[in-house]
Amino acid sequence: MPSLESIANDVKAILIDVRSHTSDTKVNTAATAANVTQLNATCQAGFANLAAGMAVQISLLNQTNQMLFINEKQNETIICWLRNIANVLCDIKYNTKSEVELQKIIAGILDHLDKIFELVHSREAMEVLKHDELQGKIEVCCPPEKPKREPCFKECDAPHVPDYKPRDDKWEPVKYQTQKDK
Repeated sequence: MPSLESIANDVKAILIDVRSHTSDTKVNTAATAANVTQLNATCQAGFANLAAGMAVQISLLNQTNQMLFINEKQNETIICWLRNIANVLCDIKYNTKSEVELQKIIAGILDHLDKIFELVHSREAMEVLKHDELQGKIEVCCPPEKPKREPCFKECDAPHVPDYKPRDDKWEPVKYQTQKDK
């Protein structure tokens, strides 16, 4: 049977081991706490960077949306003008076609009447030719006023486009301390 002194020495050795292990655990716990604190600081800096970056993105998206709205209004104006141009061209086409047909008929009738008139009234026809020649010279000298042209369509509304001013969103990521910086 072991002696009381031997048991006491064994208990003492065990207590020294427990104290040593407790000290090691305390050091390890302190290192873990420091690492958790560093991780927390890194996460906070990361979230701050993410929030600031997203704020810049939102600002730029708002500016993009505003510019797209202006572009849409400009496109509507362009489409309005193109519609007016198409309508005017369509009117011109149909009017021109009917006018050409009418002018051909009138030219034939006038040519026929001219020939009859010259045969019946040859002396008067010569006077008319002289009068027309004189009138032509007068018009070269003093041309008559031309009538003012009327607008042939309604003007399209054009949106006011403000000058492009890009936003000055200066953004720098938040610096955070790493283990290497310590």
